Amino acid sequence: MIKNILKIFLFFLFFTTSSFACDIRFRNFGASPENFKVSPQPLTYSDPAGGYHVMIPLQSLCPSYKKLFGTLVTFFYLNNELVQIRFERHNFNDRALMDAAIDKYGNFKRTLGSDKEKWIGNYSWRYNKELTTYLASSNNSGTFEKLEINSIVHKDKISQYFTEREKWKK
Repeated sequence: MIKNILKIFLFFLFFTTSSFACDIRFRNFGASPENFKVSPQPLTYSDPAGGYHVMIPLQSLCPSYKKLFGTLVTFFYLNNELVQIRFERHNFNDRALMDAAIDKYGNFKRTLGSDKEKWIGNYSWRYNKELTTYLASSNNSGTFEKLEINSIVHKDKISQYFTEREKWKK
């Protein structure tokens, strides 16, 4: 029990730069979902392709970091191992996920003359054994930001999952 609480506490230190209260780099890839115990109870579901998803609002994980409130965090498991962490924000025009990614992984070139808040596109960073991808898009229903951290060690499992998922969709 103490060991699980310690793991959760370390996770809650989720953006530990001077401007963030928690750290977006979660180093426990490969952990099982049984190690993920938080309150309130997160939403969980399994899909027919073998994925297991744990979804929880960021404010439940990092209550002191108000800048990213409204962000949904999804922990994605395959074969009982954490392989991906995804952050999603809908209809916020502040590019807060972009700021978090830039603070952690470094700045990147964007289209000249484009305000950060209006920029759309994607960018990826490779950091240690992680591949982090940021995406900003917009359409008639609003704006969307996604920050996805994938375990490079588990990339074959992730690829195989998406192949299976495509078969399932048909």
